[in-house]
Amino acid sequence: MVKNDDHRKQYNEFIYHETLRVAVCQMMEEKEKLPTGLQSKMETMFLKKFDFYMRRIKEKAKKHDGKDMMVNVYGQRHGHFNYKQIRTKLLEIKHKLDQRKREEQPASEMDQTEAGMKQLTIEDEEATDVKEEQMADNKEATPR
Repeated sequence: MVKNDDHRKQYNEFIYHETLRVAVCQMMEEKEKLPTGLQSKMETMFLKKFDFYMRRIKEKAKKHDGKDMMVNVYGQRHGHFNYKQIRTKLLEIKHKLDQRKREEQPASEMDQTEAGMKQLTIEDEEATDVKEEQMADNKEATPR
């Protein structure tokens, strides 16, 4: 029974490592192949879970890095744990997302400023029209 528990734990560690490596890092690196809406959701979820990933990697690296990931029932080895490499990839992905966000920020702020200026212009024109109407009404109401 102990051997089965060891295999189960080893398998779970293997799955966790590969999930981070493939389902998180690789998918984020290749997300341009996916629909835009999905890319946006992936980026949001990545940023939301980033700190969690980093804490887990720190824990797992101390315990597993450099060790065999898994030996299957046929005695075949499935590589070595390399959480340091995954950590590096996660940091690179986060850096790219942060950099893109910084580059887009001024543009979006500029868009808001331009939209605000257009709104002010419209409001000024409406206010001018109202004043002109009031002045016209006052002229008509004034006895001559």
